[in-house]
Amino acid sequence: MPKVFISYSRADMNRALELEQALIAHKVDVWRDQHSVYGGQQWPKVTGEAVADCDAVLLLWSANSAASHFFEFEWTTALALKKTIILCLLDETNLAPSLAAINGIDYRNADEATPKILAALRRKPRPRDDERRNQVIALLQRVTATEPSAALAQARALFTQSNLNVGGHLIQGGGDVQVTINESRRHVATTLVALAVVAMITLAAFYFVSRAISTSPQPSPSPTIQETTKLTGQVDDTEGNPIADATVKVDEITDHPSMQTTTTGSGGFIIDKIPARIGDRIRVYVSKEGYVTMQGEGKHDQYVTIPGPLPTVKLRRKK
Repeated sequence: MPKVFISYSRADMNRALELEQALIAHKVDVWRDQHSVYGGQQWPKVTGEAVADCDAVLLLWSANSAASHFFEFEWTTALALKKTIILCLLDETNLAPSLAAINGIDYRNADEATPKILAALRRKPRPRDDERRNQVIALLQRVTATEPSAALAQARALFTQSNLNVGGHLIQGGGDVQVTINESRRHVATTLVALAVVAMITLAAFYFVSRAISTSPQPSPSPTIQETTKLTGQVDDTEGNPIADATVKVDEITDHPSMQTTTTGSGGFIIDKIPARIGDRIRVYVSKEGYVTMQGEGKHDQYVTIPGPLPTVKLRRKK
């Protein structure tokens, strides 16, 4: 059996432990962050080394993990390393665009999902690419940020600059497990030729249409401007218990109406595709019927610098 890296949100710890125990019972070598590697100054490099030294990465996808920058850092690094990825779905949360092509294994019923995971792991692992490993680890060594969202942004920028595409090496589950590594060389070659032909035709058509419309130069976007795609956060009561169905609203977004969502059963939330730039400040309101803020007011509000995340909001139940 290969060595497996389990990536998950702290809020899904019990499910991660459940899966880890099931895999160990079948003699699978499991790596899970049990020693808080994220506390050190070099956690991006340490995490990258752990991912690189495993044969496969199990992603426990949920509303909790989708809101975690640590989790996103791990799967982004796995894609850069072209690791075999097995996607385990804990709920119906939409996948990130980079993972959307994967048919995940429904892990809401562990008894049914575990045999599918084990079947995928029994496949012959992909040979390790030491050159690519060294390249990725060297890039992560250059990540100076320790705050999760900033470290993730730096790593993504470095991967892009080094032409490390995030197509990845994916195992697709759901029903029968389908593994992309078993494609024949002939099939792969045919696919590449077809894609090349389509790309050439598309580029030619684009060139002539562009020339017909206008020959005037168009301004290129500033490389210093980055759009923020989401704001994440957590809403708890005064005892640290998550508050579900709290309303989270953001406004004072330049030239854009307010946006809002509600918290999940674990108290987390994501407001996606906020049209703002890194460094912009927006106002966030959090409210829940039957609760007040710590100061006794009915609605918590504060300004947050994009991309956040929003610090945990505490609400107190009305007496």
